[in-house]
Amino acid sequence: MNANFTAIKNAIDPLEVSNYSIFSSLNYSSTNVGSTLTKLTTTSTTHSFTKTRTDTKIEVHINSRFGSGTFSGNSGVYYEVRIDDTIAPTYGNKGAISTTSTTDFLSIYAVFSGLSAGSHTVSIWAAAPSGTSTGVLVDPGGWGGAIIVKEVH
Repeated sequence: MNANFTAIKNAIDPLEVSNYSIFSSLNYSSTNVGSTLTKLTTTSTTHSFTKTRTDTKIEVHINSRFGSGTFSGNSGVYYEVRIDDTIAPTYGNKGAISTTSTTDFLSIYAVFSGLSAGSHTVSIWAAAPSGTSTGVLVDPGGWGGAIIVKEVH
C-alpha cells in the first residue's frame, strides 16, 4: 500500500461509524397505560448503549408484535421510542393499534440528533389518548421482537 493511500484511509476510517446494539426478549411483563405516555416494562434491566461520538446520529428500529391490551374509554393505543426516558425523536414514526385485545406487528423507526457521546438508554412508551388500556405488552409470546440501535455518521 502506498503512503498516500494509507494516509487517506486513516483519515476516512474514523468517519465511518457503525455501532450496533440489539435488545430482544422484550416480553417481560404487561403495563397499564392511560392518556399520558407511560414507559413499557420490556426487561428487568435497562436497554443501555454507548454513543461513541458527538457528531453522529442514533437510529432506532423496533420490529415486534405488540399487544394492545383491553381498552376502556378509548379507541386505540400508540407506541413510540424515547432515549433516556425523556428525549423524543428528531424524526420518526409512532406505531398504533386501534382494536382492543389484539396483537399486531409494528415497525417503529426513529432518528435522534444532538445526543452527547456516552451512555444512553432506549425505551418504548405507550398511551391510550382518550382513556386507558390494561395489559399493554411488547412481543407477546416471545416471537423475537427486537430493538436495534445504530450510531451513524
